[in-house]
Amino acid sequence: MRSTLAICATGLLLLSFGTACGSSTAAGGVHPTSPFTDADAKLFEDGVDFVSDPAALGGRWAEEAEREAIGRIDAADAITVVTVTALRTDIDPQQRTTYGIATTTVENIKGTLGGDPITLSVSGDAPGYATIDRDRQRLLNERLVAFVKWYAKHDGTVGTHFHLSIASPVVLQQVRQRLDRNKPSKSIIIEKNVQE
Repeated sequence: MRSTLAICATGLLLLSFGTACGSSTAAGGVHPTSPFTDADAKLFEDGVDFVSDPAALGGRWAEEAEREAIGRIDAADAITVVTVTALRTDIDPQQRTTYGIATTTVENIKGTLGGDPITLSVSGDAPGYATIDRDRQRLLNERLVAFVKWYAKHDGTVGTHFHLSIASPVVLQQVRQRLDRNKPSKSIIIEKNVQE
């Protein structure tokens, strides 16, 4: 009986792990708008930052934060304000840890995450894993801006890479101003024929 329970528990854990990895993929018919590049991998590293005013970093760090923010805003398939409702930790049989960050959408700024709620997954080998691991308690109930980039997996499904930033007024203003700047301008030409 005990071994049957252990097998069932292991099966449920694996099913849960598989769901976490796939829960943020191909929801709502989302698809990549461009190939996922090496530059994208640096911007969408599956991590988080809590810098409420990047310019306050000063000097070279502020310049780098500005470049990264512009890159994320321009390349993201979706930019959404989310609230983190839960953080799940999954450990597979090889003892690799994956975090599942459950979110609910507060506001879609650019595109959509394709569903609500959605879970963003970050595996232990992701470049941003250390930031999630370090700040996992701080994530809960926090409002964040999710910069999401979809990518095509080898099996034909769609995967998700992301970066989370604190949804401070400065960060939100930066996102909105950049998106407004990128909108095509509308010109109205009025012609008036004057007859003499």
